[in-house]
Amino acid sequence: MTTSQLQTLAKLIDESRKTLAAINAKPSLTGRFGEVEAFMDRIFDLALEVHRHPNSRDWPEFVGFLANCCSQMIDLMGDIQQFASRTEDQLYGSWDYDEWLEVCKRRSSLAFLMEFCGDINWPSFCGEYCASLDEQIRAKGKEEGYLKAEQIAEGIPSTHWWWWYPLPPGAEQDGSH
Repeated sequence: MTTSQLQTLAKLIDESRKTLAAINAKPSLTGRFGEVEAFMDRIFDLALEVHRHPNSRDWPEFVGFLANCCSQMIDLMGDIQQFASRTEDQLYGSWDYDEWLEVCKRRSSLAFLMEFCGDINWPSFCGEYCASLDEQIRAKGKEEGYLKAEQIAEGIPSTHWWWWYPLPPGAEQDGSH
């Protein structure tokens, strides 16, 4: 990795640590709403950087951050479930602008967190929250999907199908939507 890439990754790790500390400094689920939102934004940004530069996964600073972060996820499961529920709630309202992009980003944040912390029993979490969320994304995506290639951030893996929905990952829309 280049020095610039390491600096970017180090900054994202530092921001993620700070937001995680801010979450832990507050005692209740409802009082941590903003901090959880910020943490999930940082996870999204960090994951994109890691997916752009896969060799960064072995960088000791990143490995250490993941170990610390993932060790806290069981205690933060309620917060993560609320984040997933708020994401699903967004799918029920009327939309004006870039809501589809926001839903895709939020769903990817959840997927990236599950990828990073693979040792946690995510299937029980995802069974209840992510399956319902994915069902609602498919329903809303028939109307709101169809992102252009330039709207999809570099580093989004093809397993995050919602960015391309209702087309298959990697497919280009024909301009009719």
